[in-house]
Amino acid sequence: MTPEGTGMRARAREAVTCALADLALDMFDEHGYDAVTVADIARAADISSRSFFRYFPNKDDVVFGSRMPTAQAVVDAYLSHPGSPWEALRLTFRGAGVEMDLVADSWKQIMRIISSSSELRAKNLERHIAWAVALMPHVEKSITDSNPRRLADITINTALTCFDVALRTWSQSDGATPLAEIIDDMFAQVQVPAAG
Repeated sequence: MTPEGTGMRARAREAVTCALADLALDMFDEHGYDAVTVADIARAADISSRSFFRYFPNKDDVVFGSRMPTAQAVVDAYLSHPGSPWEALRLTFRGAGVEMDLVADSWKQIMRIISSSSELRAKNLERHIAWAVALMPHVEKSITDSNPRRLADITINTALTCFDVALRTWSQSDGATPLAEIIDDMFAQVQVPAAG
């Protein structure tokens, strides 16, 4: 196979994956994530359930997939911001907010779907725990306190809570306030003592 043929096949696969994800997300949003099965999605897409699994390893991968930042991506973003740990975390999550604002309708739909399912909320929490674990050594070494690990834990988890509340507020609103601004506002409500 020529490199050009390989590229065309990859683009075709990506197009099918995106179309299938869009269909599934619309179904989850309309009927609820828990009520929609892989068989329902496959039937609506006019493919077999087996074909669905060629594109997604499982149903929740439609929601999370490659959209959600990895723990390493969050750490890389954090390390790119100078200043106190609290300010670096604000800028890290604000950066995510700026990117999400570019495709706001899509992200609001995803956040509604996650909020509607206890299974997805649990998976989202697992992802945030992974972010916190990955951030811990970097935040901890920036804190000058008698117990830097404890304060790093408080700082990271408070930042994640601010981010979560901002996401919920934004996804449930029909207003024009960008997510990045809501994140700034949430972080401004909190004072983390001696966090750097």
